[in-house]
Amino acid sequence: MKHPWNLLLALLVCGCAAAPRTPFEIEMERAPMALETPLPVLEESDTVRHIASPAWETQVAISPANPNIVLASAMRHIDDTYFRCEIRRSEDGGRTWKDPVPLPLSLATHTYRGQADPVLAFDRTGVAYCALLFVEWTTNEGMALFRSTDDGQTWETITLSEYQVANGKLPFDDKEWIAVDNSGGEHDGTVYLAWLRSTLPVDKNTSQEMFLSHSTNGGHTWTPPISTGSAGCAFVAAGADGRVYFSHSGGIGYVVQTSSDGGATLTPAGKGVPMSLLNPTTLPNVKATANVLQQMAVDVSNKPWRGNVYLAYPGSEPGGAPPASVWFVRSADGGATWSKAVRLSAPASLKRDAVLPAIATDPITGDVMITWLDRRDDPRNTLARLYATVSHDGGETFAPAWAVTPPFSIDALFIGHYNSIALYGETRLAAVSDAAGNASVVRITEPVAPARRRAAR
Repeated sequence: MKHPWNLLLALLVCGCAAAPRTPFEIEMERAPMALETPLPVLEESDTVRHIASPAWETQVAISPANPNIVLASAMRHIDDTYFRCEIRRSEDGGRTWKDPVPLPLSLATHTYRGQADPVLAFDRTGVAYCALLFVEWTTNEGMALFRSTDDGQTWETITLSEYQVANGKLPFDDKEWIAVDNSGGEHDGTVYLAWLRSTLPVDKNTSQEMFLSHSTNGGHTWTPPISTGSAGCAFVAAGADGRVYFSHSGGIGYVVQTSSDGGATLTPAGKGVPMSLLNPTTLPNVKATANVLQQMAVDVSNKPWRGNVYLAYPGSEPGGAPPASVWFVRSADGGATWSKAVRLSAPASLKRDAVLPAIATDPITGDVMITWLDRRDDPRNTLARLYATVSHDGGETFAPAWAVTPPFSIDALFIGHYNSIALYGETRLAAVSDAAGNASVVRITEPVAPARRRAAR
């Protein structure tokens, strides 16, 4: 199914430089999977729980006030054109899940036919937030923040924007992201929202602009947004010292801007991490497309790496050639400069694709974990597994990547633009969907005492 936001994301890849190549030898501890017909789905198991179907762009978040409370969201396909967001709640760290809570389709002035792009976050007291887009293609569009003070059982609706078509053009807020300051400092509890504003229909005259805004009263009122100009791939994260980090594609690759005054001002963009995206974007042998979006994490632990900024992002071979790949960099100076890029997916010589990286840091241990969909084990380069790797030393070294799930199909026109991962102490959860739309939360266990490899210096 072709969606207008696919076209918007495609605008972000123009004029991007090639990513640097660095060899990263990965031990192949698993034998290649056997050929299977028909293509499999991601089945439920002791560690895999389906939370919605058919659904994609699954998010998972752990409450820092009570790590047994976990929320997961996904946009469930409700007809040929529209999705609706549902939220599931776990009270035992993601092992079992309560019935879904559909979020309402009505905002202040209009009732919409669909929703998109759910993003979850908690503050340190356990208040939960979900940012969400509202759509009625060609006529109406909106954006809202939902707020829950009872662990996701009920939700308050806060309308952020609503638009109607005028003169054949519809303003369109897209790919929003949120973060909450949990530092306990001056800006504690501040909610940050980043998003891309464009117009429909998408054509050569389409304008786009990236914004950042913040709220100091639980999302009820917001500051006038700061514009970073024409950019895309919004991602925002809050640091341990009250600093906020705003990542986007600023024309020179993936960049990070920071604010130390609660989002009132932003530093200039630092050195960009070059982008090199698969072109054409469709993956070999399947209908799915490679993603554009990077993800960012900031170390908020009390470990020596406190304040480090990490990026996991998609890549390709020079000139956009396959295979699609997953990369990692880290910064010790707020994104002004970056370490040498490290390839986390299989070596290019294997010619197996990897997509949809997700990254998180553990606020207790400082561990950095990255997950992605990887086809390295399939000799046909068709089926994928959820793969993971972890660093226990601030991104200096990583464990050899390991397969978290059995193989499953990603042979669908739409498999989502992002997955997610959440860490808190012993709880490590990933959210992912297969081609059939089995949106799942996966509990991750690290292999016993893995050897580590040099990653980023």
